[in-house]
Order: sequence, then structure tokens, then C-alpha cells
Amino acid sequence: MGSWSDIVADVEDIVNDVRQTFTGTEQNADSVSEFPWVFAVVAGIAVIAIIIILIRGIKAKKAQNIKKKKTLYEQGYLQYRSAKEPVCATYLNCDKGYLEGRRYAITNRLTIGHNPERCNVLYPVRVGGIASEHCEVRLRTDGQVEIVDLGSMGGTFLENGRQLMPNVPTIIKNGGRFYLATTGEMFRIDNKIQ
Repeated sequence: MGSWSDIVADVEDIVNDVRQTFTGTEQNADSVSEFPWVFAVVAGIAVIAIIIILIRGIKAKKAQNIKKKKTLYEQGYLQYRSAKEPVCATYLNCDKGYLEGRRYAITNRLTIGHNPERCNVLYPVRVGGIASEHCEVRLRTDGQVEIVDLGSMGGTFLENGRQLMPNVPTIIKNGGRFYLATTGEMFRIDNKIQ
């Protein structure tokens, strides 16, 4: 059972089968009075079939939602946390540049760039040096923060000017800063254990 249109088609088929069964009996009223239990049985079977089809459709919809949720966890957009783990409020602060003054909570990962479908921290295209998917800031399970350049042309740099290698995670300490393409787009990590 894939979609509601399949369920509706199945129900219509059952209704048509029941109509065909009753068509011959309308012409012969005497035979109808002799076998009234046949109509009750056919109607009961039709109702049961409709209920089964609806239940299958609901189960299929729930299975799709569960699969979608697991996919989000596998992709890292959602994160399971144990009740015993300390709650960590980790933020990405923009200290300088187009997004200056903005603060983003890092619950698992943040992607910085122009692409509105794939980035959580979004730059307009008019800001030069920023790639469509420039870099990613990730919160590791041990509470440390790492940054990964995603192969951007402008590059991602630590505060001391060291350029990050593409696709190589680099741990950045609490209070550490990094910038995108130029020192004019500066970010800072703010990590507070509660």
C-alpha cells in the first residue's frame, strides 16, 4: 500500500463488485426474499475489506514518517542525547561581517553558505567569497566543536590566519574564532556547559 490513491482505487473496486452482485438480484425480487442473509454477508465483507485497506494505508503512512525521522538522525540533523549527559549550550556568534550580532545555537551541525536548501547560516549571493556550501560547524558527542571547510574557493581560516584543509575536521576551542574568505567575516564559538 503506497498511497491514498491506491486505497481509493481498491475501495472503488470493492464497491463495483458489490454492485455487480446486486444487479442480477434486483430483477428477481422472489429470490431476494429467499436469501436475505446473502446481502448481509456481502455487505459485511465489503465493510471489513474497507477497514483493512484503511488500516494498511495508515500503517504505511506511519512507516514513511518513521523512515523519514530515522533519515534525519542518520544525516546528523537531529541528535539523540542521554539523560545523563550534561546540557551544553553551544553557540556560533558572528562578531564581524554581514551577519554581525547574530547568534546560532549549535545542537549538532550548522552549514554556512549561500544555498537556502542546505545551509542553516545563510548568506546572500551578493556577499563575495562565500560559497554555496562554504563550511560546517559540528558539535561532537564529547562536547567539542569542530569546523570543516567544504571545499570553498575563498577558504576557511582560523583566527591566526591558518587556512583549513578542505574536508578535514579541525577542533576549535571555546572562544576560538575563524573567518570565511576575509577577516571581515569573523565568527566565534561560545560553549557553556550547564
